[in-house]
Amino acid sequence: MNESSSIPDEKSRQESVKNLQKVQKQLDLFGIEIEEILGIANAEILRQRRKRLENSVNS
Repeated sequence: MNESSSIPDEKSRQESVKNLQKVQKQLDLFGIEIEEILGIANAEILRQRRKRLENSVNS
């Protein structure tokens, strides 16, 4: 259970940080895309609700 860990060299650390920053941006983009999809779904729900209410008023 005595595993020795070593600190990666500077180049490896920089590559890891660069990769993590790229992944963070990808996750941010994914989050925005999900928000857009939710917005579209909410707009459709509101349209359907409005249509039902208009139909009930005009009946």
